[in-house]
Amino acid sequence: AIYSSINRIFPNEKIGPLMYDPIQGSGVNSVVNIIFKLFSVRPKIGICCFDKIENGLYIDIQKKLWEAIFKLAKTFDIQIFATTHSHDTLWAVTEAYKKVFGDLKSDDEDEEFRLFRIRKDDPEKFRVSTFSSEGLHIALKQNWEVR
Repeated sequence: AIYSSINRIFPNEKIGPLMYDPIQGSGVNSVVNIIFKLFSVRPKIGICCFDKIENGLYIDIQKKLWEAIFKLAKTFDIQIFATTHSHDTLWAVTEAYKKVFGDLKSDDEDEEFRLFRIRKDDPEKFRVSTFSSEGLHIALKQNWEVR
């Protein structure tokens, strides 16, 4: 059973193993859904996808959430695919990466992280740019458009 002293999630034997308090904010819903989704993926062969992962989340929680995502993905060998339109989220990703994996890494060294930026050059062509953790950090510091 899962218990939170804030009573957001708690066991209730009469209605099932979990009872969720829907009165909490959308940020709480987002974090709970992301963590539960990661725990529901089959280890070693798992892929987990998140669309606009920043929706409903305050910036302060994003670094901690990304730390948890990286730790769970590393522990259970899960590949994460996430989309975002947020520079704040990308900053949170680089900060969380440093905390979980150590130093940022270049393209040749980085096996844990890749950012793919896809843009449409004209109606017929797409261009894909890839960034390592170090490349993303440099791009963000220089205020390049990487979203």
